[in-house]
Amino acid sequence: MGRLSPPIAIPCLLVALLSAASLDARAGEQCRGAVCVRDVFEDPAAYVEATNHTSAPVTVHVEFIQRYNLRPYPELPDTQIVAAHSSRKIAQFLPIDPYMEISFRYTWAWVIGDVRATHGPAARYRMPFGGTDPRMLSQGVDGAFTHKGAHRYAFDFAMPIGTPILAARGGTVIRVSDGHTRHGLTDDFLSKANAVLVMHDDRTIASYAHLDPGAGVREGMRVYTGELIGFSGNTGFTTGPHLHFEVWKPLPSGRITTLPIRFHNGTRKGFVPGEMAWYSPTCHAEGTACEPGELGGAESVPAAMQKDERGACRCANGAVITTHLPCRMVCPRR
Repeated sequence: MGRLSPPIAIPCLLVALLSAASLDARAGEQCRGAVCVRDVFEDPAAYVEATNHTSAPVTVHVEFIQRYNLRPYPELPDTQIVAAHSSRKIAQFLPIDPYMEISFRYTWAWVIGDVRATHGPAARYRMPFGGTDPRMLSQGVDGAFTHKGAHRYAFDFAMPIGTPILAARGGTVIRVSDGHTRHGLTDDFLSKANAVLVMHDDRTIASYAHLDPGAGVREGMRVYTGELIGFSGNTGFTTGPHLHFEVWKPLPSGRITTLPIRFHNGTRKGFVPGEMAWYSPTCHAEGTACEPGELGGAESVPAAMQKDERGACRCANGAVITTHLPCRMVCPRR
C-alpha cells in the first residue's frame, strides 16, 4: 500500500455553526444562520429572546456593551441553552426611570450543542473508518499544523477518497453539510467541508469532516457504533484527502473546546493514537483486534443490521446490499 503524504486542515469545521453579531435596541430580529435574536418591548419590560430553528439544542451567549436606564429583572444568565425548534429569553430589563428613554446594545454568538455536556470517562471510540487497510494518523493531539487551542484534541486520518466513514460512537445526527465538491487553501473554503455532526447521549458532539458528497445519514437519525455515515473525501480547507475527527462541547462564551478521548484497543484503558502511526479499522466492538467483554456497555448495531468492513449490508435473509443508507433502511424486516 502506498503511503499518503500527510494532509492538513485548518480546524474551521464549525464556521457555519458559530456566529456573532451586534444589534441595537429596537432593531427588530436578526438571524445568523438558523438562530435568531430579537428585542421585545412589553411595557414596562424589555427583553432579548433567542429562537432556535435547528433540530438540535444550541448555546446562545449575549454580551451587553451598552445599557442605559435599565436594570435586570429578573437576573438571567447571559448564556442559555435553547432547545430545538424553540425560543427562550436571554435577558430581561425594567426601566430605572419610567419617564426616560431606554437603550441597549449587545453582541451575541451561538454554537450548536449544550454547554452542560459532560464527557463520560468510560466512553471508548472505535476507529471512525472501515475498509480493509490501516490508515495513518497524519495529525493528532497537539498537532503542529492546526490542532492547537480549541482544536487540540483532534485527529486527521489520511485515506483515499471513498473510504467508508463509520460512526465511532452511537448518537443522533444533528447536522449534515453536504454537496460541496472542491477544496483549497483560501478563506472561501473554510465553510465548504462536507461534514456530519453526531450528538452522543452525554451531549458531547463528534465531527466527521472533509467527506465526499453523498452523506448516508440525515438530521435526526439515530446511528449506532460502526454504522456507515458517509465516505471520505477532500472537501473544504485541506491540502489532501483525509478524515478530520474530533469530539467537542460548546463553552459558555459561544465558542467550542475539543475533548480528550480514548479509542478501543482490547483493554478497558484504551489508547490515544499517535502521529505518523498506522491504525487498523478492525479495532472495535466486533473487530478481530479487540477482545470481547472489554467495551463496558458500548452500543452496537444489531447483528442483522451491521455493515461489513467494505460498507455492505449483510441482511438477515442473506442479501448483500452496498448502499449509502443504514442497513435498517434497506434490509427486509422479518
